[in-house]
Amino acid sequence: MAGGTRRSRQTTTWLLPADEEALGDAVARVLPEAGWWCVPSGPPAAGERHRHASLPEALACGGLQALLPLPVAVPPEAATAQLQVLRGVDREPGRLAVGGYDDPQVRADADLVWRALREVSTLAHATADTGSADTSPPHDPRIGRAARAAHDARTWGPTYRGASVVLRGSAHPA
Repeated sequence: MAGGTRRSRQTTTWLLPADEEALGDAVARVLPEAGWWCVPSGPPAAGERHRHASLPEALACGGLQALLPLPVAVPPEAATAQLQVLRGVDREPGRLAVGGYDDPQVRADADLVWRALREVSTLAHATADTGSADTSPPHDPRIGRAARAAHDARTWGPTYRGASVVLRGSAHPA
């Protein structure tokens, strides 16, 4: 692209551990050769990152995020992009993001991951009373099925910028 611009794609997510496992399983079905890399907290140290067979394993090892080198058909050191799963903290949303989306191979693999996300989640249709004009979480937010069930049972509730989130189709705030 002109000027070296690299397109990206991202989605705001609320995923509980069961949703992370479901996402990892759905990705494994469409990209069986995919390997997730943990990202330990602290200063970047590439030597500390290592491959895991599943998304939950990589998140458990790294803590807050896991990476999927893209395209998956090339060795990780030859990957031109990384798909990031960032875990939400304290009921705040996480995100699914990828840079280098202008590369056709990256886009093809990333689109399969987003298809897997749609398989295990629903569009959140969320608003939050944050006291500012920006009251809707950005990037077509998705909520995992386990997170939505916990919300509907009133055992868990998502927040955005510290404010409780109201999900369309729900009679109560988080």
